[in-house]
Amino acid sequence: VTHAFLHSGLFHLLGNLLGLFYAAQFFLNIFRGRQYLSMFFLGVLAGGAAFTFATFLLPSYFSADYALGASAGVFALIIFVCTYFPESEIRLIFFNVKLKYVGYAFLVMNVLALASKVEAGSGLGHLAGMAIGYYAATRMKNGIDILEPVAKVGDFFANLFQSSSTTSSTSRSRGSNSKKS
Repeated sequence: VTHAFLHSGLFHLLGNLLGLFYAAQFFLNIFRGRQYLSMFFLGVLAGGAAFTFATFLLPSYFSADYALGASAGVFALIIFVCTYFPESEIRLIFFNVKLKYVGYAFLVMNVLALASKVEAGSGLGHLAGMAIGYYAATRMKNGIDILEPVAKVGDFFANLFQSSSTTSSTSRSRGSNSKKS
């Protein structure tokens, strides 16, 4: 997961932030922030796992030494949005484009990256994130929320870091109220 918080340069980071921004414009109109984060982290995990397995199984083709960036999670969100809202449009400089065509363009670019050998690792990671985004969107359209179990795992880890002083101060205030009675 930690590879998602490191980027190879400023433009890599800005590109991912721009993708997160545009995906959020659609995603957060219907779904909760917990689901947004869950989709992002599922994409990051899928991309990292695909990269790790590919470099282990075919080291001569996937020559990169490490995975870097949050692009798999960003692509998971973008493809989720493109699949869930395919007829919605986004403005690209001088004209509007339907989201399904944006999704197709990203798919083609990453298949070409995978075939190029130079960017094969990143292309594979992106495609893994896209696959998770597509799967989640198709399940959500059928009324099945696959993101809730991931959100519960996130809640578990968030509760580990929740301050214990918050709970003790609440119990202290309750105890002082009962003494006044």
